[in-house]
Amino acid sequence: MLNRELAEERRTKILEQLYRFGQVRTSHISSRLGVSEVTIRNDLIVLERRGRLVRTHGGAMTSLDDAGALTAFSARMTQQREEKRRIAVAAAEMVVGDETVIFDAGTTTHHLAQLLPPVDKLTVLTPGLNIAQTLMDVEGVEVFVLGGRLHPTLLETVGSVPEMGLSDLPVHKVFLGARGIDDELDVIDISLDLAQVKHRFAKMARQVVLLADSTKWHSSGEVKALALRDVDVVITDSGLSTEDRRRVQDLGVTLVIA
Repeated sequence: MLNRELAEERRTKILEQLYRFGQVRTSHISSRLGVSEVTIRNDLIVLERRGRLVRTHGGAMTSLDDAGALTAFSARMTQQREEKRRIAVAAAEMVVGDETVIFDAGTTTHHLAQLLPPVDKLTVLTPGLNIAQTLMDVEGVEVFVLGGRLHPTLLETVGSVPEMGLSDLPVHKVFLGARGIDDELDVIDISLDLAQVKHRFAKMARQVVLLADSTKWHSSGEVKALALRDVDVVITDSGLSTEDRRRVQDLGVTLVIA
């Protein structure tokens, strides 16, 4: 069992490097992880069988079938960092005490957790392990991690709605992240489980706040979670086009440019 756990931990690290750089070299990963090149080649064979990468001479590259799919969380944290922080600052102004809120997993909601203002009697539900860790010692905040299986690169629990332990608990606000927004103005995610949970979050909350930087717009090929018209507030950055701003406002959704 221990050997299997070590192997999976090693493969997760390989995928993190792969998603960060787009390709990996067997010799480099072998040296970095302190194992033989034979071991790394065997790991690459396993990951290729799972459809996570394509082996090349001397290493591997991102799977053509995996384009736009799971990206290592550490890599995503470096993308649009300043825009995400400005969005998080604007969202933080909406967080008040004596409320129950949901923080969706994701990099922008993680910034929100880091920038949370002083509050009293705030209950936070989240599938994001990094978000829970950030908030666990914050005075005035009580954190509950939603159930499900742990995803190794998303740093969150994932699963069906029943697996997550979601109920009809009244929620004042949900702060949703977005893998993307398609041309039909639907919020999309990378799997049915994640999309269904995001949809459930929106149904549970009195106010739905979507945090989505401008690079997320006009995405395609993923699972639809909810229509943008079902969102109350969209917080994005100044990179959003004039046309897209008009389309959001035409839906009756409040648009905040951070």
